[in-house]
Amino acid sequence: MRVKKVEGAEGLWEMTFSQRDPDGRATWEWTTIDGQPAIRWRRVGTHDILGNP
Repeated sequence: MRVKKVEGAEGLWEMTFSQRDPDGRATWEWTTIDGQPAIRWRRVGTHDILGNP
């Protein structure tokens, strides 16, 4: 698994969870819910999701 910031998208992160065909990717952002740190999942899919994270 690899985690890194999404280039050109402030505050968004990406995770690669599979590099086989099909590849697995997800994007998310850190947020707060009821004063607690949380993750807001944005998109889950293949490498194509990075075109509009």
